[in-house]
Amino acid sequence: MRKPLVIAHRGFSGAAPENTPAAFRKALASGCEGLEFDLRLTKDGRVAILHDATVDRTTDGSGLVRSMTMAQVRKLDAGSWFDAPFRRQRILTLEEILAMGCRQKLLILDTKDRDPSWIGRYEPILRSLPVLVASEYDGFLTSVRRRFPWVRTAFTAEKASDLARAKRLGCAAIDPRSRLVDKAFMKKAKSMKLSVYPWTVNAPKEALRLARLGVDGVITNYPGPMRRLLG
Repeated sequence: MRKPLVIAHRGFSGAAPENTPAAFRKALASGCEGLEFDLRLTKDGRVAILHDATVDRTTDGSGLVRSMTMAQVRKLDAGSWFDAPFRRQRILTLEEILAMGCRQKLLILDTKDRDPSWIGRYEPILRSLPVLVASEYDGFLTSVRRRFPWVRTAFTAEKASDLARAKRLGCAAIDPRSRLVDKAFMKKAKSMKLSVYPWTVNAPKEALRLARLGVDGVITNYPGPMRRLLG
């Protein structure tokens, strides 16, 4: 059985508030081999590490991320919603998370906005790291391929037919829901030379099934236990 990379989904998000310093510190301490995190653009064009379009679910604030400056976003408490000991966890910048994950084997940047211009501002550091820029938007991935052909991209897939879509968009990888991955899916992905990183893999039985199929990595909320299982 091939050992897939263990990739922490928004950090160790099963044990700490997602996309926060605490979650990524716990992930790194667990010995994971990759980090996956979400990107949102702020009003002043900065990149915040945040999943939702609004700050409502994961902070003590409210409103659209794109209507707030990075300074405003950084003032929010991003940890209390998860548990009291995580009070005052802050939202990370892209610079901070790249510095934290610089020794990882893979960094998956799940981009929630459709504007790829930020890539140009971070080109030197992105070129130096094992980065996959992931998205579910065809237009975004097409624009990245045209403007930044050196970037390796991944398509976030919701159905098996998205394999052909990922190939057409020039992606190097596909990030599918784990239930989509079977022998036929893997055979087709390999024929297209697409790496496969399914999400979100938390159950041991599912992780072992995917490992036996030969996936390149598993994206999980529990990188510590997953690494022990697959190690």
